Amino acid sequence: MNSYTQIIESFLKVIDSKDHYTEGHCERVANYTYHLCNEMNLSRAKSERIISIAKIHDIGKIYVDDDILRSSKKLTNQEYSEIQEHTRYGYELLKDIDILNNDLDIMLYHHERWDGMGYPEGIEGEDIPVGARVLAICDSLDVMITGRSYKPPMTKEEIIEEFKECSGKQFDPELTEKIIKLIKKGFFDDGFKSREKIREIELSYN
Repeated sequence: MNSYTQIIESFLKVIDSKDHYTEGHCERVANYTYHLCNEMNLSRAKSERIISIAKIHDIGKIYVDDDILRSSKKLTNQEYSEIQEHTRYGYELLKDIDILNNDLDIMLYHHERWDGMGYPEGIEGEDIPVGARVLAICDSLDVMITGRSYKPPMTKEEIIEEFKECSGKQFDPELTEKIIKLIKKGFFDDGFKSREKIREIELSYN
């Protein structure tokens, strides 16, 4: 294991220990990222850098209050603003590590939107680094598949429709087509839940 990989794996353990509800989230996102990068025919070196950042993209959440991270209620504006800061927190934490700092724009901008309505800077379209655009889609895919304490998971069909609806708004339309293609091919079928299972989860929230 080289030093780059050791750093990534060490920070991944920190993330999982911080928030048990989303434990495994970053690894799942990295797996989706691997498949999307392959579909895009990116070089191996570029793909590996994006995948590595995907593994630690939420490291900034170690600075966010636990009560906010684990809240099952709608967040206040102030709490949501604090959550939004996690991209900057992560960037600031890692920027002095020479082996990582050339790729940290992927982490910093993975919540930017194609239409410019994202954060932290509101950049849009192709001004968003391609790695961040990939990560935005794969991060959202995991939330759709697994759900959160405030949001139940979605079925495979619902996820496809959600991506179609958000294409050209939240997500890069070209990359959205590629992730839908992968979903339809069955690449992520082991993670999808049936409508019946989702109903069980919804009932458990009450």
